[in-house]
Amino acid sequence: MENTLKQLSIFIENKSGTLIKVLELFSKAKIQIIASTIADTQDYGIFRVLCSSPCQAYTILKEHGINVQLTDVLAIAIEDEPGHAALAISALSEAGVNTSCTCTPSCGRAGVCW
Repeated sequence: MENTLKQLSIFIENKSGTLIKVLELFSKAKIQIIASTIADTQDYGIFRVLCSSPCQAYTILKEHGINVQLTDVLAIAIEDEPGHAALAISALSEAGVNTSCTCTPSCGRAGVCW
């Protein structure tokens, strides 16, 4: 499917310094974050990332002992106009597609959901 992307799900402890370790590894490898979201609990978080080089990022994180999963996800762009998110999510829902994440990308103004 043409809109399928690789998503990193990075499991990090919910304490100071753990997120910056991941971000510094990306920076050193010149990996650009395209979109991300964080879901957290009191003890840990899941940092979901769409990036420029997901397979390289996966390998680097694994080499540094960071718990990460790489999965295929369907991503769509949503125009930055009132009502467009509702139209997109409605169309996905009617097609039987579950939407598990939505986020604003780090570049541009269109939203992304996957």
